[in-house]
Amino acid sequence: MPGPLNPIQPANFILDAIRNGQGFNYTSGVQVTAGAVNSLCMSVFNPNASKLIYIYSVIAYENVSGNFGLLNHITADPALGAAQVDNMLLGSPLASIASATFTNVGVAQSGTVLQRCNMNTNYSEVEFLNNGSLFILPQNHGLAFFINISAIGNWTVTFRGVEL
Repeated sequence: MPGPLNPIQPANFILDAIRNGQGFNYTSGVQVTAGAVNSLCMSVFNPNASKLIYIYSVIAYENVSGNFGLLNHITADPALGAAQVDNMLLGSPLASIASATFTNVGVAQSGTVLQRCNMNTNYSEVEFLNNGSLFILPQNHGLAFFINISAIGNWTVTFRGVEL
């Protein structure tokens, strides 16, 4: 397993994990709001003591101007509604250990802000991780993306990761 004395090469590591059925896509799917809503949330949380979750992609989309998003580190599972989770090796019988949840109503923001972005144009899509970066989620750690919507519109947040 990768660790401080056994560094990883992110691209090869991720591709190998996906080929082994250990890659997952966690998404809110397309959500529609009835009006302005503060702090919609999508989260991926690791409740498992025997596996790590390596998040290598976080993408947020919205189609209403005047919004912003926050990517936060959380240490408690927000346990919202079940998100869609798909194994990236289509047809693999392996299931995710992650608690992936979202809500289409405003919730209190929690955790520590890791990154904030402006999503201030119609049809904004923001990729939060770049240049091979990733977050490693040990047990009882997760990421939550909070997004503010300024009017009737739709949004989607998608995380991608591998579980080892």
